[in-house]
Amino acid sequence: MNKERLEEIEDRFYKTGYEINTASPEPQQIRADLHHLIYTVNEQAERVEELEQQNKRYRELIKKMKRMVYDPDVDCGMICTEIIEMEESE
Repeated sequence: MNKERLEEIEDRFYKTGYEINTASPEPQQIRADLHHLIYTVNEQAERVEELEQQNKRYRELIKKMKRMVYDPDVDCGMICTEIIEMEESE
């Protein structure tokens, strides 16, 4: 995502109001800006989905760790192994 590009679009939007009847911006520029905004939103939506899945995995791991901590048959080494395996799977 290009922050500078988004700022340019924002400036252009607020300065001109994107009124098609005025001399600027050109319709081609409007299309290019909209394309960029749509691409950016789609990119962010994909990232949100990835982060939600990652958060789900972490929540499940935390629940598992809590169970392990209270299990008298589990030692610290087993918990550490679980953490290492989780880190390696990312």
